Amino acid sequence: MSRFDLDTALATWRRFLQNVRAIAPDDLDELETHIRDLVDDLVASGIPPDVAFRRATRQVGSFSGLHTDYQRVYWAKVRDEHRLLHELRLRLSMLKNYLLVGLRAMRKQIVYTAINVGGLAIGLVCCFYIFFYVQYESSYDQFYENTDRVVRIAEELKTSSELLYQATSAPPMGPAFVADYPEVEAMTRVSRGSRTFRYGDRLHEENQLFLVDSTFFEVMGYPLLQGDAATALTQPYSVVLTESVARKYFDGANPVGQTLIDDNNDAYTVTGVIPDVPPNTHFPYEVLLSMNTWIEEFGDSGNWWFWNGFYTYMLLREGNTAEDLQAKVPDYLTRYGITDEQNPDGMGYTALPLVPLTDIHLTSDRTWEIQANGNITYLYIFSLIAVFILLIACINFMNLATARSADRAKEVGLRKVVGAHRLQVAGQFQSEALLMTAVSMLLALVLAWMFMPAFNNLTGMDFAFGQLLSGTTLWLILGLVLIVGVLAGSYPAWVLSRFKPVTVLKGTFRRSRQGTRLRQGLVVFQFAISIMLMVGTAVVVQQLDFLQTRNLGFTEDQIAVIDFRYDGDVRQQEEAITAALAELPFVAGITRSTGVPGSRTGNSFTRVDMGTGEERGTNVNYTETDLNYIDVYDLEVIAGRGFSLDFSADTTQSVVVNEAMVQNMGWASPEDAVGQRLRRGDTERQIVGVVADYNYKSLHGTVEPLVLWPERIGGTYFSVRLRTDDLQRAMADLGAQWDTLVPHRSFEAFFLDTYFNRQYQAEERFATLFRTFAGLAILIACLGLFGLAAFTAEQRTKEIGVRKVLGARVGQILGLLSKEFAVLVGVAFLVAVPVVYLAMGEWLATFAYRTAMHPLAFLGAGLLALVVAGVTISFQALKAALRNPIDALRFD
Repeated sequence: MSRFDLDTALATWRRFLQNVRAIAPDDLDELETHIRDLVDDLVASGIPPDVAFRRATRQVGSFSGLHTDYQRVYWAKVRDEHRLLHELRLRLSMLKNYLLVGLRAMRKQIVYTAINVGGLAIGLVCCFYIFFYVQYESSYDQFYENTDRVVRIAEELKTSSELLYQATSAPPMGPAFVADYPEVEAMTRVSRGSRTFRYGDRLHEENQLFLVDSTFFEVMGYPLLQGDAATALTQPYSVVLTESVARKYFDGANPVGQTLIDDNNDAYTVTGVIPDVPPNTHFPYEVLLSMNTWIEEFGDSGNWWFWNGFYTYMLLREGNTAEDLQAKVPDYLTRYGITDEQNPDGMGYTALPLVPLTDIHLTSDRTWEIQANGNITYLYIFSLIAVFILLIACINFMNLATARSADRAKEVGLRKVVGAHRLQVAGQFQSEALLMTAVSMLLALVLAWMFMPAFNNLTGMDFAFGQLLSGTTLWLILGLVLIVGVLAGSYPAWVLSRFKPVTVLKGTFRRSRQGTRLRQGLVVFQFAISIMLMVGTAVVVQQLDFLQTRNLGFTEDQIAVIDFRYDGDVRQQEEAITAALAELPFVAGITRSTGVPGSRTGNSFTRVDMGTGEERGTNVNYTETDLNYIDVYDLEVIAGRGFSLDFSADTTQSVVVNEAMVQNMGWASPEDAVGQRLRRGDTERQIVGVVADYNYKSLHGTVEPLVLWPERIGGTYFSVRLRTDDLQRAMADLGAQWDTLVPHRSFEAFFLDTYFNRQYQAEERFATLFRTFAGLAILIACLGLFGLAAFTAEQRTKEIGVRKVLGARVGQILGLLSKEFAVLVGVAFLVAVPVVYLAMGEWLATFAYRTAMHPLAFLGAGLLALVVAGVTISFQALKAALRNPIDALRFD
């Protein structure tokens, strides 16, 4: 039985504190004397020496507690003795030593350093760009003074057969909230329009024009540069312009009090100028007209509870929340008798969601949005990709650092022999990781600056490199350096600091099987993410291609659309213009309408005679047309007939509906709808035909009920079907003819297929970014795989030499080195497939019309990952296989 020796125990205890520099030598002497006294007292009371020693050290305190208490006392002592500068100099010299050792290690292993630094730099660049994108998308409408107190009324409107989710609201809604609910301080209604204004010889089309109530500036809290916010929009025919629009007309002169003439010869007085609205808004206005202008022209619509032609914004009083007011909406609906239960035809509101202003862009996806909004899901996806890319880069560092552990083993052993403690060794390797991350960050900043124009081109945005150097982003950069450095370096530091000097210096050191398995697991994780991103990219591209090539139910090719924006003069001579354009030799047909596929359609409450004595009310989309519309767009008539010049009464008595209208109203077949009558306002017409459903709106939603309503005069578009191979020449000739017929209005035209597909710009941008970041993630994973393959080939140099001496061929050796990684890629494929299948299934579910996930997308991604990994590994494997076996056997 061994005897306890107090001197040996104290020496061990003291050596630990000396190694970690926890306590100064003089103070350690005093503390050791104190422990000896405690042990003597305990032994004198009959306690065995070993037990007495343990009790004494516990009484003094654990290392962490003792270190903390001592440091507090020590630094006070340093300040009292005026040794603060000396102590800081000593500690900085240790840090300098760490950095020098780290730089030497990086220079010695230049290939692995390049892989780690390059991978981390690419990962950090991706994080910067994704941060810009997410920050920008999340910043919409934050610039208003009252942004936190403004909500927009949305609608859930029930008809006899469907529930409509709309961003619009009825004219009386806002005023009723202000009158009855003290939580609402003010409201403003907004309605979109367009005008052509003339000032002298300057003529401009204003498409970002909105009618707003006089309280607009009170609600939004947006400043005026010139004019009075309280009165600028009170009078009819008052107009407020942004700076850029005012400059366009008045060239720096004071615009307030000047008069603009519109295309109907109405005079508008400029009453104010506002700053240009930032681009990160769901509501991009450039010209504001007073709502009283509309009331002056069309009358008050204060009692039209089911006409949803406005957007209503409300300013809540301080201390009130949207949730507080939302709880009172059921009472509001009942009070005004506008629920579906209170109306005999079953039409009414089931809810009025109050959407905070700052949530509209990312969370509101209703019909009749002012413009296409963003998608918060995309932000989550890109943020997740950023995390994945950083993890892959960190895994590269961890894998290569631990894989090359044998190269640093003797260094660790020697450091420990001369007195270094494990924490000091770990600190050395952690500092190397932080140094490498800092170098990567500097390289990342350079790359971010170089590729900023390309990123702006990809996103369609305008980010500036200077944003990286702003206060908030600088803290983000420093935080990333710290987080990535700690994350990448923590495991290698822990592994390398565990080496036992005796084992290492005797030459019996071996890599642990657990370490190998961990590296293999990390490679699987990297390639599982890469395969997920490849499959995701394939599905996104496939869905986008499906949206752009699906049969829409009409012929969109070679249709040129001329937009004359309700110009009054054009509308008065529509028939003459139509006849003149039709005479051009390359024109196969021409039609006029208030909407074209992909544009906004009108929407009106309609009463329909069901043919059984029953009348139903519903909200229906309308497109006003001439009699050529069905023929020019090549719509399929499945019941009754289309419009015809042979029936002169068609422009005043007939309509054609689509299949969705038939299903919506509950008719058994399209034939049952023919002959029924419908009433829109005070006008009643008969259904003479039914056309097959065609996608006149985006494929994000199903086809909605539609009525084609012929009118003799009116519209905003001429659709011209062309028959020519030289479309550019045809457009030039069309423009020349237009300038002759309509000299006062510029020729604005577009091709319908391009115009329709613009609805998928968000998906196109998403696909492009997804593809780019997926490619970079795969590149980083391959960098790590390249390094591991090089290391594996190096470690098996002698084995390869022996095999070659015994007759192994190059192909066999190549297969030997590649087999392990091929298995890992296969495991990654099995891990990735179920995860990405579920994730992409959820994304595809957001589309009413979607492609199926084809197995080839998954197999192709797995095969591509295998090929990429194989090519990456083959270079190193081939290099090792072709090496002279004599050199290999001499390798040490």
